[in-house]
Amino acid sequence: MTATEERAQLLHEFAGRIQRHFPTSVWSSLQEGSGTAEFGTATRSVLCVQVPEAGPLSPQAVQTTLSHLAASYGGCIDPSDDGYAMISFSRPEPGLRMALALQRRTSRARLRMGLLRGRCNVARGQADGNRFLLLLGRERARVKALAGGAAPGTVQVCPDLYGVIDDCIADDDLGSCIALAEFEGDTVTEVTLTLAPDSSDELSTFAGLGLT
Repeated sequence: MTATEERAQLLHEFAGRIQRHFPTSVWSSLQEGSGTAEFGTATRSVLCVQVPEAGPLSPQAVQTTLSHLAASYGGCIDPSDDGYAMISFSRPEPGLRMALALQRRTSRARLRMGLLRGRCNVARGQADGNRFLLLLGRERARVKALAGGAAPGTVQVCPDLYGVIDDCIADDDLGSCIALAEFEGDTVTEVTLTLAPDSSDELSTFAGLGLT
């Protein structure tokens, strides 16, 4: 794909997401020039949560908890309507902390989550009183694949974050959490975070990982 084709694809994605997730006046403002949008790249940490359609917690309850935690940890919610919720951060530590806090608050739902850090295509701007920072392109698909591949109740993490996670796991503020890493030689190929099982749980996340 040429640079021109890639840019056209990103613009098409941007237009579609603005029209789906924001008031009609936002798109009109951008078209008329009274709103602004800038496109570029930025290194972002992205938490992706697969929101179940059914289960012990309703999708609305999960989304409400997610919104409260995103505000607490300084995350920027990236609008989505495909069964996944995404929150981006300028640094990886808040994303990690939010992921584990969300797992604890929604433990009955055993959510699948993915966490990555990468160079993302982004669109920043404001229009009709609405500010936005939208993730565009392949990093969205990449983090969705991480979340979709996670065992229930765990956080699947991109290998690039292993060093950062290893440092944070020792932080008592995170509570009891275990990082399981798989290697090919000296190369980390997969990292999974799981909370320590509660003694009252009938089935812990460790059972899903084959560790009980």
